[in-house]
Amino acid sequence: MPPLRAGKEDTMDDLNHQAGSARLLNMPGRRNQMLRTMLLCALTAAVFFLPFYLIDGGFFHYAGDFNSQQISFYRYMNGFIKGGGYPDGMAGAARNTFSWATDLGSGAMNAYSFYLYGSPFFWLSLIFPQNWLPYLMVPLLILKFAVAGGGSYRYLCRYVRRTDYAMLGACLYAFSGFSVYNVFFNHFVDVVALFPWMLWALDETLYEQEKHYGLFAFWVGVNLLNNYFFFIGQVIFLVIYFICKLTTRDFPMNLRLFARLAFESLLGAALGFVLLWPAVLSLLQNPRTIDLSSGWGFLTYSKVQQYLAILLSWILPPDSPYITSIWSEGIIKWTSMSAYLPLCSLAGAMAYWRARQGDSKKRIVAVCAVFALVPVLNSAFYALNSSYYARWYYMPVLILCAMTACGLESFSARGSVFLRPSFSQKVAGWTRMDSGLEVMAQMAIWGIRSFTRRRAPYSKAVMTAFSSSPASRTASMTRSAISSSRSK
Repeated sequence: MPPLRAGKEDTMDDLNHQAGSARLLNMPGRRNQMLRTMLLCALTAAVFFLPFYLIDGGFFHYAGDFNSQQISFYRYMNGFIKGGGYPDGMAGAARNTFSWATDLGSGAMNAYSFYLYGSPFFWLSLIFPQNWLPYLMVPLLILKFAVAGGGSYRYLCRYVRRTDYAMLGACLYAFSGFSVYNVFFNHFVDVVALFPWMLWALDETLYEQEKHYGLFAFWVGVNLLNNYFFFIGQVIFLVIYFICKLTTRDFPMNLRLFARLAFESLLGAALGFVLLWPAVLSLLQNPRTIDLSSGWGFLTYSKVQQYLAILLSWILPPDSPYITSIWSEGIIKWTSMSAYLPLCSLAGAMAYWRARQGDSKKRIVAVCAVFALVPVLNSAFYALNSSYYARWYYMPVLILCAMTACGLESFSARGSVFLRPSFSQKVAGWTRMDSGLEVMAQMAIWGIRSFTRRRAPYSKAVMTAFSSSPASRTASMTRSAISSSRSK
């Protein structure tokens, strides 16, 4: 579709308002663009996984839980659901409900509802033979990244004029630091894939109040069935999301809408109750579920490095789940602590933050930041357990992607120079450079300068954000080193 451009009748103030206010656009070919987004995410994921897939002979071997649990759980449960439990009828156990091969014997629904029992991706895998499952882990991961891209695209379309920027934001979400980090846990990626669809359904209910009856209830049920543990955090986030939008008057609130939201929420919870209730009964017998924090543990983390790790997790790529780079204290490993956006980090979101006033997305991110820094609020996303996790960061990540997409679109609408004729001259100049480091430095510096050449409200904010980023310091040091070496 041809790009939509702001006409002369669009004033600067109107553009500012539309860049941040929610709306549903009648975009021609929007469904086709969503399919393209899903295809792009799938191809990108395939590029990431394919080398390892080929080296390992059709398998994808990672480390730790992925190798010892995720692959074996998928393979075992594929056979178990099809009647291949071991031993199938021991002690009169009901067929396909009790697994003697799990721990010392456990109900299959209780044991696997956290991992895969309600996952639509797992049930899709049942169409394949059990022995195929180790080879299907990569195709299933590719599908999950594609679904994550499609859902986030649908959500972001409401907040941008052009579908190109919704596609960009969707890719940022699908391949955020949180998503890539949690390939290690595999079933966490299911949650990342399905959550944007529920948030999109909520927006449809809030803004298109006479349409899409039952859509929100359906996606609430799907997310609850997929993973009850993550659903607890999703409920907390949806409450924050709703209150922040309500306080900024993003949508017309009335008693009828509130009743509809309450009814669809309860209906969705009832749809997922078939897995929730057995899981709750089982968890109540686990002492770790009632291990609450106490005293100062409610308000402060015991190690200072924990705060530094939390703050840096929003602006730097994550470490591997099982390795820490610089942290010697605090709870870092296995926590899924990452809200990093690839390539841009928080630069776009910070620019949007400084240019907008009274915006709901700003309030959502601010509340989430406070929750991340206060232990008792952070633990609210997983039933007030004292063990530290950051496995809810994927939700504010989606809001950061919306802020970044809106900020980038605002630049483009004001005529920012993404592709000026001088770009070809720059590229021609790079080909004559004999230093790869200088190429990287020139690209980074030229990109930011051209990005902010026009005096838009975002320009100063972007320059401020970028000037303090590691990329800027690296580029500056690289250019200085190259210049000094050449002068010698």
